[in-house]
Amino acid sequence: MDGDTVIYQQDFDLAPLSPLFCHAMGFSEVKLVKREQEGRMLSLAVSFSDWSVHDPEPQPGVRADFLMRGCHIVTPSQRGKTHYFWGAAFDIPNISTELCERTRASVSEAFDEDKALLEQLYAKVSIDPRGVDYPEIGRLGDTAGVRVRQVLQRKLAAEGRSLSR
Repeated sequence: MDGDTVIYQQDFDLAPLSPLFCHAMGFSEVKLVKREQEGRMLSLAVSFSDWSVHDPEPQPGVRADFLMRGCHIVTPSQRGKTHYFWGAAFDIPNISTELCERTRASVSEAFDEDKALLEQLYAKVSIDPRGVDYPEIGRLGDTAGVRVRQVLQRKLAAEGRSLSR
């Protein structure tokens, strides 16, 4: 934590990079790469992340290190509706328009899957008499998300409100 900014770092074991991103860097879907991620949630609505990707066994003369940057911005629209904006950038100067569009379409498809799941979850929560007042069960990888909700709860409490209905 840095004030109300949630900062997280993840160091991943050697593994193939998601098909969403590997082709833009010239990796096959089975190429083992090293990935580190650092993210900052500057507010409850804005987060940035950097992914450093390293090929531990590059072919001679082939680039081994890449950086991807992501940004997520959410803003409420009306009760039960939220606008979600995202952006991604690669440090690949000569990426083809076709490959860039294919990557964008793949990421959009993944976010659409998330959207469908979140809509189902919201529908269930909205009819649950507990609202969001239930015990939270988390895993180690959920720490940053838990911290974000703690910041939100603190800010709501300062306004005399809560996450409960």
